[in-house]
Amino acid sequence: MSPPSPWLLLGLGVATFLAAAKAHGRQLRLERELAGYWEVSFRARNPAFVETLWRRERIAFWSLVALLAASSLAWRLLAPRPGWSVAGALLLHILAPLTAAFVVTGLLSTRRFLRARRAGAVTASLPPDWSSRAARGTAGWWALTLAMCAGLSWLAVCTAP
Repeated sequence: MSPPSPWLLLGLGVATFLAAAKAHGRQLRLERELAGYWEVSFRARNPAFVETLWRRERIAFWSLVALLAASSLAWRLLAPRPGWSVAGALLLHILAPLTAAFVVTGLLSTRRFLRARRAGAVTASLPPDWSSRAARGTAGWWALTLAMCAGLSWLAVCTAP
């Protein structure tokens, strides 16, 4: 089997990034809706709960991105390998840290969401089928995201020069 093109890996990396971003954003929306905030504006101020949730998430996300990007750069400098392509560098130093940060912060949001549901922090304004739809969607998006992360990682490691 010949190794896949670095550009194919980059394309799969972009698709994985998009799935992780969707799963993460969905989890934040579910957390917000569970607290009773059904509508937000991305251009204006929102209720304090929403602003606090987003601020905390941005700090965690960008701190993790910076740490992972710095770690990937250090690893690349300390363990140089011949044959690094532009596509491989973009995948390792940009897409991988962003994707991993979306996955980690999204899973942390999922944990907060589940804890809040177990603690009874459900607002009365939730539609009757909201919880079951939320659970199915969460399971589906995280299954897709984690499967894509695993597949991309396997493909990248198994076909590395």
